[in-house]
Amino acid sequence: MNLLIDYLKNFFDFQINFVFFSYIFDYSRIDEKKIKTMCKSLDSQKIKYIFYDINTLSYFDNAKKKINNIENSINKFRVSEEVEDVQVAQYPLNIFQKDKIKNILESIYIGKKISYRLFNIGFLSITDLKNKALFCITKFNGKKGSEIYIFYFNNENLEIKLLKDDGSTSNDESIFNTMIFKNMVDFYKIILE
Repeated sequence: MNLLIDYLKNFFDFQINFVFFSYIFDYSRIDEKKIKTMCKSLDSQKIKYIFYDINTLSYFDNAKKKINNIENSINKFRVSEEVEDVQVAQYPLNIFQKDKIKNILESIYIGKKISYRLFNIGFLSITDLKNKALFCITKFNGKKGSEIYIFYFNNENLEIKLLKDDGSTSNDESIFNTMIFKNMVDFYKIILE
């Protein structure tokens, strides 16, 4: 995405706030083993795709159901922090979890008034977390079913914590060895005043 944005900036003189991306496959090949394997891989990485039928000039999902509006079938990536975008978190937090996150941030940014807002939804980027005022939330299947985790940097140390429903946390860096880079995350921007 960054290469694409840099390339576009060479030709156009406007601010790029979002990039939209989706795979489009030939609908006539929907039942081919190679296409099914590729789609399975995309599903596991939560990358969206659609099929296009040149005969009917229509879009379809992988269940051969016609898509009238492709907006929900396109990956959206925010590339500018200057744009406000109302998004819905993939992993909603309850009031206890939100309070705990604020406590964690206050212990890192001592003496600062802190708030945060949903910034983007995408794949985990350790570099972005380290270099920008961000934390991220994701969900994994753990010992007790689906569990929410928070990733953030405390100084130079990556912290990974299980964020329980009651707002308590426990360290769980073992999750780092799983396939976390294939999981979508909710990025939150930390706002310091």
